[in-house]
Amino acid sequence: MTVRVGKPRFSPRGTAGRPLANVGDGVVNLRRSALASLGLAFSLLISSAGMPGTAEAAAIGVSIGTSLNRGRPIVCQTGVDRLRARGFHDVWRVDCRNRLFVYRAWRGDNRFEVVVNRHNGRVVDLRRIG
Repeated sequence: MTVRVGKPRFSPRGTAGRPLANVGDGVVNLRRSALASLGLAFSLLISSAGMPGTAEAAAIGVSIGTSLNRGRPIVCQTGVDRLRARGFHDVWRVDCRNRLFVYRAWRGDNRFEVVVNRHNGRVVDLRRIG
């Protein structure tokens, strides 16, 4: 068994040779860091970095020849979903029995009739009706 002689393993001094902080100093440091964190969070909330950008609709054009399903066949409900994704609302099916699907939908203040080829998902006709 060896006995160590020299410095004690734990000293009452801090790492920089200063005496250890009093208990009261820890409370002050804790308050100071909490206030700094709170101030940072508050400044991020009111700055533009903390706020989301304004939501704007993407201008996705639909015209004759536009493919709604990348050239693949569609079913009637898929056409409704794709037109809604392209900015139309209140889409309803007029005729989905033939090779051409006919829909009526609103976009902005205008009402449209959209005819889509079921075999390739392309817009065959697009008319403003109101």
